[in-house]
Amino acid sequence: MNSPSSFTREELLQIARWQSAIITLILLNLLLIVGLVCSLISLGPGHWSAGVEISAVRWILILLNLIAVVFIYRLAKALRQTAWVYALAAFFPCVGLIALLLINHFATRALRRHGVRVGLMGAVKSDLENLPPTVVPPTSS
Repeated sequence: MNSPSSFTREELLQIARWQSAIITLILLNLLLIVGLVCSLISLGPGHWSAGVEISAVRWILILLNLIAVVFIYRLAKALRQTAWVYALAAFFPCVGLIALLLINHFATRALRRHGVRVGLMGAVKSDLENLPPTVVPPTSS
C-alpha cells in the first residue's frame, strides 16, 4: 500500500466525496432505524409484523446498505486499499462496522495530512477548493 502522503489533488477530492457519501448514508440509516423503532413502539408488541410501512422501511434499509457497500468499495479504492475486502466485510454486521470505522479513519487521516480539515460530515469544502492543482506530499516529521 502506498503512503497516504502520496495522494494527488484528484485522489483527495475522490476520498472526500466518497467519505461524505458514506457519512450521509449512515445518517439516513440512523434516521430510518429511529423511525422504525418509533413505529414499532406505537404499534405495540402484538402488531410488529403487521405494518406495511415497517416492511417498506426494512426494504429501504436494505437498499441503503447495498448502496453503502458500493460507496465503501469506491472509498477503499480511492485510498488504494484492498477494496473487495472492505466491501465483503460490509455484509457482516459487526465486522462491517469495524471495516467502516477503519476506512473512515484512513480517509480522515489522508485528508488531514494534506491540510484538509475534516468535520462531522466529512471534509471542509473550502479546504478542498483551496487545494493546489499539484499536491505536494507533506514532509514526515
